[in-house]
Amino acid sequence: MASDPSPDLPAHVLGAYCPRVLACGRLSGVFEMIAGDREHPFHTGFVLIRQMRGSSLVRWADADRDQRIGEGRCVLIQPGAATLWRQPAGGLHMMVSFDLLLRPVRFERYALIPLDQVTNQPGSRDVLGCDLPRTIPDGFLAETRKLMMIAYDAWLSPVHRLRANAQLAGWIAALSWEVMGKQPVGFDQAIAYARHHLDHELTTSQLISISGLGRRKFRDSVQQQFGCLPRALINRLRLDAAANLLRTTDQSIEAIAHRSGYRDQSAFCRAFRIRFGRSPGASRQVSS
Repeated sequence: MASDPSPDLPAHVLGAYCPRVLACGRLSGVFEMIAGDREHPFHTGFVLIRQMRGSSLVRWADADRDQRIGEGRCVLIQPGAATLWRQPAGGLHMMVSFDLLLRPVRFERYALIPLDQVTNQPGSRDVLGCDLPRTIPDGFLAETRKLMMIAYDAWLSPVHRLRANAQLAGWIAALSWEVMGKQPVGFDQAIAYARHHLDHELTTSQLISISGLGRRKFRDSVQQQFGCLPRALINRLRLDAAANLLRTTDQSIEAIAHRSGYRDQSAFCRAFRIRFGRSPGASRQVSS
């Protein structure tokens, strides 16, 4: 266990990548991931959830269908990635919320305190160079449960909070190395490529080629995961990414349109209204 820093130490500015536990708890029922107070830990950081009893449904921002999380599974939700977590009566899950600081922090007796308020928390790709998985792999479940128990105990006893942050840093490092060593393949590789190149010209044939699948298998995979035909997939990925940027950043609508692959803002606004039933500006007002 890390020793407690002396309260007499002068304030010290540390480096950029500093994971920090924001909140912990055992929860039941429904809670919103995005709507509500932006300063609340659920909305400003990552949320690591372990389903302890029963099952839950998570509503991802980029998918039409909710994903069921079975008992014993662990899920990592990045900022802006999900809108709702719901479980039936009698269900129970453990939650640890944390952030990945990209700015200097002040070293104090029990915690790492950011020098400015947490806003527009970046995703793991911005910090680590890779996307951490939504569903924690089986090989990391034991370490994940250990991390969550340490974080939970630290939250009950702040004297141990530095230990929890150190454990969190090791867990993130190990998981990111695992991810970088196992790049997505097949259909997942094609979707990952599309999401990281939305501001480029993309075609369905290009994604089929990247996936290595036949056209029929690719079509079945698109329909199963996204509920649409391949010809609508790229447009859906662009609009879902734009909706996420509207919720989580203060970029202009024109900038978001360009980042999402639309060269014409009016065309983007028309497509957005068809997809979500309201304009980009109205969507931003609803989520603010």
